[in-house]
Amino acid sequence: MSQNLIITDNHESLFQFHPDMIFLFNKNLRLINANKKAIKYMKKLGGSVLPITYIHPQDKNKAQANFEKTITGLSTEDEYIIVSSDGSHKFFHIVSIPYYSADKINGAYVIARDVTNEKQREKIILDENEKFCLLAENIKEVFWIGSPDYTRCLYVSPAYEELWGLSCESAYENPLAFLEVVHPEDLQDIEMLIKSRNDESYMIDFRIILPNGDVRWVRDTGFPVKNSKGEGFFVGVSTDITELKNREELLQKTEKLSIIGKLAAGVAHEIRNPLTVINGLLRLDPSGNTRRSYEPIIYDELDRIETILNQFLLLAKPFQDETFSLIDINAVLIDCLSSLETEINVTNVQVDFSSDCAGDLIYGNEEQLHLVFKNIIKNALEAIDGKGNIDISLESTEDEAIITVKDNGRGLSKERLLALGEPYFSNTEKGIGIGLMVSYKVIECHQGSISFSSIENGGTSVKISLPLNRRSS
Repeated sequence: MSQNLIITDNHESLFQFHPDMIFLFNKNLRLINANKKAIKYMKKLGGSVLPITYIHPQDKNKAQANFEKTITGLSTEDEYIIVSSDGSHKFFHIVSIPYYSADKINGAYVIARDVTNEKQREKIILDENEKFCLLAENIKEVFWIGSPDYTRCLYVSPAYEELWGLSCESAYENPLAFLEVVHPEDLQDIEMLIKSRNDESYMIDFRIILPNGDVRWVRDTGFPVKNSKGEGFFVGVSTDITELKNREELLQKTEKLSIIGKLAAGVAHEIRNPLTVINGLLRLDPSGNTRRSYEPIIYDELDRIETILNQFLLLAKPFQDETFSLIDINAVLIDCLSSLETEINVTNVQVDFSSDCAGDLIYGNEEQLHLVFKNIIKNALEAIDGKGNIDISLESTEDEAIITVKDNGRGLSKERLLALGEPYFSNTEKGIGIGLMVSYKVIECHQGSISFSSIENGGTSVKISLPLNRRSS
């Protein structure tokens, strides 16, 4: 048998068609045999079949040392840089194993695989990991990775120690260690989130108490991800939002103070007018001889003051549905119109009322709803200069009573329409808008809605919707 027929027929197919390159060298590093993959690939690199030809100079000593180990009976495994004829670099993973013949080591099998693509992907991953670590370890936000069931913390950025006042090591040892510093009032919300969380994103704001007693607001956002193996994880970011919460609280306080200031100024303005009238009338006759003739005017102005104060108090105190009962909405509207009959008669305004809701009941407070309807109708009267019309309709759907009050008065601009319901503003350009604020609050507490539509110099329409309860028998 000739020397280069060292592979038996039984193993020839395995040798020739193996997906890796296989070379057989004698102890003097002379090539004895190579499979088809090796011959084809080496020729593609530059023509020579000998792989040693293409090994990068910096790796040749390593290759020589590994070959010498192999022919002494040791297998070796390493990576080498291969330089092709065009100067480009390839990365090879090479395994060398002793070749035995007649119970003696007569050379070495060299099994090579091109791992250039894998190395390139590995470099990309390493570069991305380096960028990630650089980012995660230098931002104020806390970046974390954990198992969906909170049993493992896979990564937490150094900012954790600054934000939470706890060591990163404590998070790795016990992923739920952060619960120790959660504010007692917020702890239940966090525990419920942990127990009920599925593979869904979430965002939650809560407070923590630092070892020095300081309280911070934290916004934690998490979302599920899967790796290339299909394993599920949660990644998230924890952010210190204490300053944001403080600004929001300050803004709310400022807005409340602004509203209180406007309301106080408005109430003072509204009360001053009737007080001025009363004061003037009383000064006309200090002796009181003719006072009886203008007493009705004084009483009207006092009633006006009482109405303003009652509305202000109604706006200030919380609504309670203990005062609610089943009421006939049609009857409430008719009663409201009757109470305004005198005011309507002294104007040149025609008021028409139509209803298809006789006997329809709603659950509410009759006095409060009466006040709302009265405010809306009086606003419509005041919005009409001279002759005009007000159409009031009451209609019902399957589950709602709809009240519409439509006038052909001055109407409102878009800017004024947007400001309805704000303090110190009314849709008649008179008064302070307390009536509208009360109306909004009453309708909201009755689980209804109120909306305005208007055309400047073309009239205003007010639509109120209230949920029906049942029909009276």
